[in-house]
Amino acid sequence: MADEPTLDDSTSRSIPSVFSAPRKLDLASAVVVTAAYAAVFALLRALGAPAQFGLFVIASLTTIALAQAALFQGKRPRLASAFAGTLSLAVTTMLLLPSGPNQFSSDALANIVISIVFWGSLWGYFAGIAIGSLFMLSHKLRSVLSRR
Repeated sequence: MADEPTLDDSTSRSIPSVFSAPRKLDLASAVVVTAAYAAVFALLRALGAPAQFGLFVIASLTTIALAQAALFQGKRPRLASAFAGTLSLAVTTMLLLPSGPNQFSSDALANIVISIVFWGSLWGYFAGIAIGSLFMLSHKLRSVLSRR
């Protein structure tokens, strides 16, 4: 798993076995990413989600995509996604929880940390799958456009 190929390998006409956020975006990728952000915003609006939740989702997805491209030189997108998901959930939790001394017992704090690590890595992993799927779609779009 240490040598998982990224989308950068697609320039040599080979199909990567693992799709992830590339380090450089081309036109097909930019179109697909823009459409995906629009779809996420539209879905959240249609569901009546609060703006704060939309901010969390978009910021998390962006963080996870950037982590896939930047961490581990783009070679371990699954691990990068799990790490970024945990980080984004931890930051969100710190912003939402009341602050101050002695707010939580040590047991409660341990439960919060364990929950953040578990749910954050799960969120990051599945969001990473969705992000990889977007770049697989852009790879297909690129191959269709290059035939013309």
